Amino acid sequence: MRIARVRASRWSLLLLVALAGCAHLEAQPLPPEAERHRVKTDDGFTLELVRYAPRGAIAGPPVLLVHGISANGRNMDFEADVSLPRWLAERGHDAWVLSVRGTGGSDDPDPSAGRPGGHSFDTLWQQDLPAAIGYVRAQTG
Repeated sequence: MRIARVRASRWSLLLLVALAGCAHLEAQPLPPEAERHRVKTDDGFTLELVRYAPRGAIAGPPVLLVHGISANGRNMDFEADVSLPRWLAERGHDAWVLSVRGTGGSDDPDPSAGRPGGHSFDTLWQQDLPAAIGYVRAQTG
């Protein structure tokens, strides 16, 4: 019995530390050089895009970064020394970070506002990605 309690305590402590770390990272504001943009999908969701403009000579086409499952666009830019979009911008890339529907600063599902729930991965690549890519292309040429 005593061994089971010790294991449970260790797992509980690890979970608490992980959640505390996530709460700290989520509370970080965007850096001053980040520009917040909003784009509408064909099915009525408004998505958040954050732009990190290139510094110096442009090094190629824009880069669109998209987070993974159970995350949002902020996981690309925790702090300056571990920020993929800031690193790209410093090297001349026009870096854009998308938060897909239901995450970050993007719209949550709301059937009363015409934004149904129950979306799937297919919805993200059929609705969110084309809207974001079209917006980035329009802004950057």
